[in-house]
Amino acid sequence: MKIMNSDVKTRWTTAIIIALPVLLLLIVGTRWMWWLGLVGVTLLGAREFYGLFKEHLDRSSELVLVLTSVAFPMAAFFFNIEGLNLVVFLAFLALMAHCLFFHPSDKNLPLRHAFTLFGAIYTGYFLSYILLFVRPDGTMERGLLFSTIITVVASDAGAFFCGRKWGKHLLYPQVSPKKTVEGLVGGTISGILLGTLAVIITVEGGSLWKALFFAVTVSIVAPFGDLVESMFKRYWGVKDSGNILPGHGGLLDRLDSLIVAFPAAWFYRWLVW
Repeated sequence: MKIMNSDVKTRWTTAIIIALPVLLLLIVGTRWMWWLGLVGVTLLGAREFYGLFKEHLDRSSELVLVLTSVAFPMAAFFFNIEGLNLVVFLAFLALMAHCLFFHPSDKNLPLRHAFTLFGAIYTGYFLSYILLFVRPDGTMERGLLFSTIITVVASDAGAFFCGRKWGKHLLYPQVSPKKTVEGLVGGTISGILLGTLAVIITVEGGSLWKALFFAVTVSIVAPFGDLVESMFKRYWGVKDSGNILPGHGGLLDRLDSLIVAFPAAWFYRWLVW
């Protein structure tokens, strides 16, 4: 019991430490402050991804992975969506040119480069969509960012508590042996309810229908991101992607749902708002 209480205390302490800078960014954070935070997050996330997939990568791949991942928030900051796409294109050209002109007989090199580019997109490209939530005057769209985060947090919390209380039917045991159908349903409902409320309260022009479909969109993709991260860890038989966050594991363990939620929210905004 003491060990369990200690674990819970550690988890809550870490969660508060994580939440404070995020709240600060949501309240007063400028675009360059978000950019600075994203550079640090993508750097650490890329290092964790390398740790998960190092059997397919070498040390030079780690350097390329980290640099490409960090390039995404820089490109998004200065050149928006076009900058993100440019980094993908240039990274692809550079990696394939390396294969073609320097190691044309190495059959394993294209595979390593493919893992490298995938890792950079996973840890850098998707999260950099945060920097695209910008108003015409250059300020961040705090309401949509807040609503996205609240929807994901509500979905994760609802899935955890509902699964713990009512979970009987396993959702996808080949990938995540503890997730249940009941947890997924509870998490989705929680995300939709709180996400809808968050949009109505914090987003200008956020009608009920826009808010509802926004919350539905984010609540559907968030568990997908969680399962993808679980799949990666399942491949290599590890419990966490890292140990940088006491009681929570790695950074990617906390960001797995948000990695896909921010792009989904941005595309919903682009199509509907």
